[in-house]
Amino acid sequence: MTFEEELDAWIASRPKREVETDIEKLTREIASHPMFIDHDPTAEDFENSPALQAIQALKFDSDDPFENMTALKEDGNKWFQKKLYKKAITDYTQALEICSNIQNSEELKKLKGVLLANRAAANYRLGNKRKAATDSNRALSIDPTHRKAALRLTQCLLDLNSPKEALAVCKAASETWLDDDSFQDLCKKSQLLLKTTERDRRKEERQENALRKRRKTLSPLLIARGIPESIQELIYQDAECGVSLVNEDELVWPVNLFYPLTSQCDFIQQWNETVTFSEQLEIIWSDSHERPFWDTQGEYLFSKGLRVFFESFKGERLKEVALNSSLLSVIKSSAFHTTTVQLDFYVIPSSSSMIDDVLDNVTKYQQRISRNLTERYHSA
Repeated sequence: MTFEEELDAWIASRPKREVETDIEKLTREIASHPMFIDHDPTAEDFENSPALQAIQALKFDSDDPFENMTALKEDGNKWFQKKLYKKAITDYTQALEICSNIQNSEELKKLKGVLLANRAAANYRLGNKRKAATDSNRALSIDPTHRKAALRLTQCLLDLNSPKEALAVCKAASETWLDDDSFQDLCKKSQLLLKTTERDRRKEERQENALRKRRKTLSPLLIARGIPESIQELIYQDAECGVSLVNEDELVWPVNLFYPLTSQCDFIQQWNETVTFSEQLEIIWSDSHERPFWDTQGEYLFSKGLRVFFESFKGERLKEVALNSSLLSVIKSSAFHTTTVQLDFYVIPSSSSMIDDVLDNVTKYQQRISRNLTERYHSA
């Protein structure tokens, strides 16, 4: 290959660069010029076009601040109509800043009220209910006859779960607009929400009183028994959790007995803390009882031997329960762990070859039990 051929090949291998022609450049510049632009200018258009920036500056360069405020309000209204609420808020805010620097007049006060009401409307559309309520209230303080501001303030207060304040605004407005159905409807909503809120407050007070009473009653008993603080707190948080006092000085607990190999479960509502696992299993799985439909092989019999396990801390293998242990002795042991007041134990026939699989993969069996219980619930 000659030198000329090598040079031609090298030139051909170089990346090609697109060169903008004079016509293309001129077309682009014309399209971006304010006189020929065919869309509403965006923030990027303003940033890249000195001509647009100059026109914008001229628009708000009047010696009359009222005129500048009016121009900003009109711009804000245009953004609002296009649902560009953040831009609308920016223009309304700039107009209000001008307003704060000039002497008040009746005309200025009216414009300020309109700007506040408009900004409230834009904030409401964005979900800024508290800001919308503040601006609506300020607009009403300037112009008590501003109907939209009164409506929006009432609605904001309802959305903010302040029915008492909403009802006060609504009643005052109803006196000004006697036949306005909108205020009548809002008054009804405020009254209903106020009743509901008061009812919920009384219910919450009753629950708090019940929890305080429960803590006062059970705390000395739980501490004396050496129940871990984490379990004590679970009991105190729910007045209807199922842990209660019987026979003056004995506690009963709600217990789930899971059968992982069959995805079944028994719920014992009140297991006395003094009853051993052996005693409880003998009651449930006595030879004289009718067999459940799912125990097709007749493996779940106390006489044939059953083993019980519980979850310890996350990541650890299930721990086995000595059947002669009482429920209380297991709960207070350092290895026992629970995140709910309902205590969970796993029962497996002693003869099963799947014990190690359950111990190593308890999450898999929990998911099966959960699915089965959910299906039973929905089919009931």
